[in-house]
Amino acid sequence: SAAVLPYSQVQQYSYNSIIEYLTSNNLIEEYFLQLDKINSEKHLYYPSRVHGKDHTSRVTFMADILANLDGLDNHTKLLLLTSARYHDIGRFDDRETKEHGALGAEKVEQLSLLEGFSNKDKKIIKFAIEQHSLSSEENALALSKISKRNRKDYETILSYLKDADALDRVRIENKNMQLEPDRLRHTSSK
Repeated sequence: SAAVLPYSQVQQYSYNSIIEYLTSNNLIEEYFLQLDKINSEKHLYYPSRVHGKDHTSRVTFMADILANLDGLDNHTKLLLLTSARYHDIGRFDDRETKEHGALGAEKVEQLSLLEGFSNKDKKIIKFAIEQHSLSSEENALALSKISKRNRKDYETILSYLKDADALDRVRIENKNMQLEPDRLRHTSSK
């Protein structure tokens, strides 16, 4: 990933400039395709204003923006957007839990939601879903168990998913749970 600058040195984007960038590069359509998929699968999401379909839509949007800002290739972007789309399907309430990631990875498998992906890609997506709700230390331990040859692929999807998910914390009123920009992993996220 890119070198991470202190928050005070990071370029800021307005929503208008992001929308303009996505529109001028014909990228907004790919987000709308993801949004259509989320809406058609709304039964998969916990019916909540905090972690429901709308949260998933915003996280997917943020993932799409980050992928485009950082020039991720189309295949990596597809893995990231799919991970974002399913990252919270293991939720059954709005409490802060570590378990919902593992439950979501199981649900993705049980419902065969990753048909058409290779076995390697399925493992990467399920890993990101499972790990997104765990601490950085737990993520590092899980990543250390993956062969060095494949670790970068897993780490890339996970780190962008965690940042996209964290970017939606701006909606949270509880000061202890709000977005902490210095904890984001990518400069583009900041």
